[in-house]
Amino acid sequence: DRLFSGRLMLGKWAFEDYGIPLLGQEVVMQGLGYSETQELGYYFYIDCSYIKMLICYGLLVSVVIWVAYTLLGRRAVKSGNIWLVWMLGVIGLHCTMEHHLMEIAYNPFLLALFAHWECSCKGEPCRQSAISFLTRKSRAANPER
Repeated sequence: DRLFSGRLMLGKWAFEDYGIPLLGQEVVMQGLGYSETQELGYYFYIDCSYIKMLICYGLLVSVVIWVAYTLLGRRAVKSGNIWLVWMLGVIGLHCTMEHHLMEIAYNPFLLALFAHWECSCKGEPCRQSAISFLTRKSRAANPER
């Protein structure tokens, strides 16, 4: 825990104090920001994006986000987009120690969930986004889309 500046302890406290709700909850966090002059008093901030998602957004939202990122990763691998695969891996690792997974300013790859790119699926060209499963029904009704 010392190696990670007490972050593991803060995550444990978060689970103990707040638990994992189904749909999210308000969590009061107190950090120091970037101040090195402020005296350390009460400090409680969930730095791990995955723990923060579970506790603040809830189990249901967290699972949806994780599935969406998994689908994005699979789509990047299938299309041969090695740079996106690498960036998703770096961001995934980085978010174990930082809380920026759901912030577009720090993680613009959130937008890749909605991007369309050409790929080869089973030998046929396709144009789909990582979350295209949400619109399959509407595409079947309107094949020109």
